[in-house]
Parts: sequence; C-alpha cells; structure tokens
Amino acid sequence: MAGLAPSRWIGLGLFGMLLANAVPAQALLPTQPLSLTCYGEAVIRQAGQFGAPQKAYHGYVEVRLSANDARIQLPQGFRPNPGDNGWYKIKYLKASDGDIIGNAIVSFIDKPFFRVDRISGRIDVSGLSGTFAGECRKADR
Repeated sequence: MAGLAPSRWIGLGLFGMLLANAVPAQALLPTQPLSLTCYGEAVIRQAGQFGAPQKAYHGYVEVRLSANDARIQLPQGFRPNPGDNGWYKIKYLKASDGDIIGNAIVSFIDKPFFRVDRISGRIDVSGLSGTFAGECRKADR
C-alpha cells in the first residue's frame, strides 16, 4: 500500500466512509419504552430563498423509543409534505447514560441529526430544513 498514489488513498478513504454509512450501527433501544415531549424554538430556513430571513417559531418535538421501534416527530417546518403527521424513523440511534443521539430519516437527502442530553433534558435538532432547540420532559404515555 505504500506505493499507492494520493488519489488512490482518497478513493480508499471515500469508499470506507460510504461503507461505514451504508450499514447502520445497531440501534440501542431501551428495554422500557421511553416517550419524551420537548418544547422549544424551531428556526426554519426558507427553501430557495438565499439570504432570506429565517422563520422562527415555538414548537415541539416528540421522541418515542421502545424495544421494537424508534421514532421522532419533528416540527412542521422540517416536513417536506406539510400534510404528513411528522413521525419519522430514527436511524443510527445510540443511547448512553449521558445522551441519546440519532438521525431522523425525513428523505433520501435530509436526515436531521438530534441529541438529547439525558442530564439536562436539552434537545438539539439540526437538518437541511433548519434547527430546533428545547427542553424535554417524560411524556405520560
């Protein structure tokens, strides 16, 4: 491998990145169902309007994790189809004592990343459509 040209190294690196993203990590779903409701502020980017002011509004995010399923409900501005209910599967889910992280699969291109800090209850969501920041509480479900 020492004789490979730099372009080959780049190609091997890109191939490794694609391979790593092609196989999702094993989801670490909780043994007990967990439902969170998170209230905060969403900042939505205006599609196709470069330099346009961003739209901010109060909204909420819900997260539901169980042994069989992991879903997140995103605010209205994150949804490509305003008529859908906003529930999306979570991929690349990782949970630890400190946080829960993952990606909502909205579309082939848009996979907003989210992180819930299990100590403070803070949630941050970031995707192509915008951002959301708020505080979570356990939901009674």
